[in-house]
Amino acid sequence: DEASLGILTKQSPDSQFVTLNVFSGHGPLRSRSSYRLSWLDSIGMILGRSFLIVRCGEPIQLSDSELSTGRRIARKLKLSFYQNLRLVRGTPFLSRELQARMVLGGSEYEREISAIAPRLNISVAKAKRKAQRMFYQMAANPLRPIYLSLAFFAKLIIHQLFSYVRVSGLDKLEAAALQHPVVIIPAHRSHLDYILLGSLFYEARLNTPLVAAGVNLSFWPIGFFLRSAGAYFIKRDAARDHIHTLVLKRYVTYLIKAGHLQEFFIEGGRSRSGKMRPPKLGLLKILAEAYLSGIRKDVRLVPVSITYEQVVEDKEYGRENTGARKVRENLWSLIKARNIFAKSYGEVVVTIGDALPVSQYIEGRSGADNQDKVRGRIRDLAQLVTSKIQNHSSVSLTGLSCCALLMAPRYALFGQELRRVIGELNRLVDVKRAIEPEIGPPTETLKAFLSDGPETVKYLPLGDVVSSKPLMGHTLYVVPGRKRFTADFYRNSAIHLFVHTSCLALSELVTGSAFDKEALRAMYDLFSHDFQLPDSDAFFAEIDRLIPELQKRQLLVRSSSTDHFRFSSQKMGIFNPTMLLSTIQAHLWVRQNIERHLSSGKNLLSFDEFLNELQEQYRAAISAVLGVSRTEAASRSTLEAVIESLGIKKQLVIRGAAKTKEILIQSIDPKELALLTVWNSEIERHLLELTVQERGHASEPAVVNAPAME
Repeated sequence: DEASLGILTKQSPDSQFVTLNVFSGHGPLRSRSSYRLSWLDSIGMILGRSFLIVRCGEPIQLSDSELSTGRRIARKLKLSFYQNLRLVRGTPFLSRELQARMVLGGSEYEREISAIAPRLNISVAKAKRKAQRMFYQMAANPLRPIYLSLAFFAKLIIHQLFSYVRVSGLDKLEAAALQHPVVIIPAHRSHLDYILLGSLFYEARLNTPLVAAGVNLSFWPIGFFLRSAGAYFIKRDAARDHIHTLVLKRYVTYLIKAGHLQEFFIEGGRSRSGKMRPPKLGLLKILAEAYLSGIRKDVRLVPVSITYEQVVEDKEYGRENTGARKVRENLWSLIKARNIFAKSYGEVVVTIGDALPVSQYIEGRSGADNQDKVRGRIRDLAQLVTSKIQNHSSVSLTGLSCCALLMAPRYALFGQELRRVIGELNRLVDVKRAIEPEIGPPTETLKAFLSDGPETVKYLPLGDVVSSKPLMGHTLYVVPGRKRFTADFYRNSAIHLFVHTSCLALSELVTGSAFDKEALRAMYDLFSHDFQLPDSDAFFAEIDRLIPELQKRQLLVRSSSTDHFRFSSQKMGIFNPTMLLSTIQAHLWVRQNIERHLSSGKNLLSFDEFLNELQEQYRAAISAVLGVSRTEAASRSTLEAVIESLGIKKQLVIRGAAKTKEILIQSIDPKELALLTVWNSEIERHLLELTVQERGHASEPAVVNAPAME
């Protein structure tokens, strides 16, 4: 009643208004012409009052100019009601038919589809029919009864699989979602990522997002259930399908305009290596263009980190990295996956970061004159999101134990030494956290491991990755050969925390000084793609902040005679150049094999055949001691990353897609090859010295004869 509101504010000009929303439970809303409560709704609310969600809006203080009219007051109150509605139940959904007309309609669509049809050598009418089919194959179709049922099962699944789930930052998401459309961007390590996040939002009485899922998950019956819960399906190689690309662009733009909460994985698919994959720019580009077109004042990106103590698919990733074919998602693979419920996978830590306003990073409006500038800003924004996801991740016991054992000369350490090294690595993370406060805290399992006494063995992931064996009155912890690729996945999930200190340690090994700028620059140039490092200025800025912090804790000392920085000890732990060894050997192995092909006059290789060749011959190379010693250096994802980095350096040209992908060799930089050879030999020498020292001084016997590969 606008008249009554006007009278009220004139009588009590200092009054504040607070809206009150009462929701009858969760689930997607269908758009209705009226939001009046029917008698049936009223009875339902009375009978189901335990399911009610009550939410108050922010207090509204009116300005002097707004006190004169009830209409302006009513508009503010309606906006507050709608903000709460969108936060708890989401933007009401139109029918799919109406959505299709809005997405696949208008003069701009007619122009775009008319331009695509001749390129595909089909009529415009046929192109429109294909676009119509594509829309219904792609678009989400949330159905509340199925949504509520799936929410119940998701809660049971998470309770069964994980011992504890800790989430922080939900308040940041709420604050961002009240004002602008929000896109949640998590790391992608498991199929459980979107189930976990959706369940957490549901339990927090918040709207769950529409999720961009791979078309590989659209198989029956999973596709139906995912679509009913809010998934929409996209092709991984969407750029090659012009009609799919057009429909995707217009559908995502429509979702932004309507204000729907969305979620997509910036890495594209799940990371098989454990590291953050290079960001895919497709969906981010659509979001940026939607903002630039002016349909929304802003769009907020919310980075989310998910840290698992153990990942459900870790064995699958390890198997795939040996070169085995990826198991295709289908009903049979889903049935076989039921054995995952036979054990608990420990705890999960979910950290929701600060919302990043697209307007702050993508300025101006679209136009032909600034397209290159906009593309550059989109790449920078993607890199920032990737960096935020990495930094928010917590440190797990599984990650640090695999770091420690994969640094060891023979993948094995006795209990006391393993505990010491894990503690030292955790100290390094504390140093890093001092200059990067947003780095996540250690998991509760890691805290318990470091605080407990001799019983710490109970926390180790025995049987899954690490094996224990009695030896000479002590317990030896070892990563068997068949599990090293799985251990590499966990090591890589934490390696970004140690890259800078590992480079400093390698610099000391090679030059005698931990801060040799020329050596560090060479390391940056070689490893920036592998570890998704920021630009070189940011890399050296972090080194500059890290060195005083290491000095303050007496981990790094400065020689008064040579003015060189050196680590206070070269014992494994704080001093960890071996963290880089498998990456160095992978780079070395790829370059050596490319040179071999070049010398034989062959400069065009099949991508898949070359990868298979690299992996098959690596085992023999270890046995023959041909400059390689680390099993995990032959991980398929690691070798792929090396080839991609050589492509970025223009030493290779990678062309084609999927099974037709080819490598055209341009040249291999001999200076890089020489540097890698020196770094490899220096770290191997350092490992040998560590073994000799341990034999002479340790209370536990040193591990010198464990097999390098099983």
